[in-house]
Amino acid sequence: MMVSRRTVLSGLLASGFTTGFSPRANAVHIDAVGAHLARVGAEASGPLRLMLPEGSGDNLAPILEAFTRLSGVAVETTVTHVDDINTRLTEDALLSSGAHDVALPATFGLPDLIHLGVVQPMDPFLERYPDLYDPAGHLYTHGDVFRDQHFGFQTDGDVYLLFFHDDLLRDPEEMAAFEDRHGRTLATPQTWGEFDEMMAFFNRPEDDIWGGLLFRQAGYVGWEYISRLQAEGVPLFGEGMVPTFQSDAAIKVIEDMIRSGASQHPRSLTAGLFENWQIYKENTILANIGWGGSQKSFQQEGSPLRGKLSHAPLPKGAGSGNGYFNWGWSFVLPQSAQQPELGFLLSVLAMTPEISTLAVEQVGGFFDPFHESHYRSPKVREVYGDSFLREHEAAMRAAGPDLYIPGHGNYMAGLNEHVFSAISGAARPEDALKRLQLEWETVTFEFGRAEQARFYSRVR
Repeated sequence: MMVSRRTVLSGLLASGFTTGFSPRANAVHIDAVGAHLARVGAEASGPLRLMLPEGSGDNLAPILEAFTRLSGVAVETTVTHVDDINTRLTEDALLSSGAHDVALPATFGLPDLIHLGVVQPMDPFLERYPDLYDPAGHLYTHGDVFRDQHFGFQTDGDVYLLFFHDDLLRDPEEMAAFEDRHGRTLATPQTWGEFDEMMAFFNRPEDDIWGGLLFRQAGYVGWEYISRLQAEGVPLFGEGMVPTFQSDAAIKVIEDMIRSGASQHPRSLTAGLFENWQIYKENTILANIGWGGSQKSFQQEGSPLRGKLSHAPLPKGAGSGNGYFNWGWSFVLPQSAQQPELGFLLSVLAMTPEISTLAVEQVGGFFDPFHESHYRSPKVREVYGDSFLREHEAAMRAAGPDLYIPGHGNYMAGLNEHVFSAISGAARPEDALKRLQLEWETVTFEFGRAEQARFYSRVR
């Protein structure tokens, strides 16, 4: 795959990194990895086989070019749908196919992949190559380590942020009308209640203007529910690892989501990832929620939203001051990898400030900044815009761990199913939450309450 920065990369590999910032003096650089790649690559049994998620090919192009240049080993890739890659990895493990040497699953799925023995720890290679990875400067590493072993390298800064259409948010007449009605200045919200109020104010279907296009599709809606519940100061589990979905706060959150559903674009309940972005670009909608990939899409040349967005962290509340990191991609080594050492060396190469910056800079891919050096790159600033990067870096630094415990997939599937049934009108809110409570209790019982409580205590 050709990339626009091919000539820059060639110069980088030949004479050093010159893209506009200076990594820390003790950071790992590509020359440190390159010497080992040349040695191990000379003994390779064949091409390195990589499984990657759809939409990340452009990001990986400079990484793979550098890898092949340094090792002499070609890379064969398998592209998998973003929602299916963790399942595909599990299937490969069950078949003992050895089909891939390195992969990029969603970070939230690592606890389940580890529990099932799908991926192997990287500790033997980190011990063999102690100078090839430095976690300093990496803004989010909570998903890398599990059971005190290192299983992944985070390569995508997917922290949740709010997006606002400036043609609406900054319009003087709208600002005056909003202040007359609500007695406060129209600005990015501090609470979910303020956010819901803003979406309701701008929702005018008769004028083809909508309050929001939040991800309320059946596969994604749980993230908003968790964010709102955290803002109420209520954890997902209480004493004895009992879910909190019968609490007053949990009921309030579902009722707030149902009420704010009246302010959403009609496709909010059905649009997938890429559909959501396209609808937001093609319509007049105040608010959206998303990640750096969203911003890249909105900021592309020719996008009607280019330069017309404001950004904000998720609304805070009694218990929420953290960013919410809820996706991201991580380099891992499948248990059945035939060339795991080469896979490891590719992974640490991708972590170097030089190569990772080239990856994040790619306009067509959806890897987002995850290292402090990325925010100093002029190209990254051009691709994302300063407004977004300010909020993104702050949210990345504040983000705590996601629900990284075994059974994550089962917990989230139940959460998505029952929250969606309530907000779509398929079930009464109280019934949906009762079923959700029972389902989470069942998952906890199956995995072992004491063991789950131990894992949860580390991510709470």
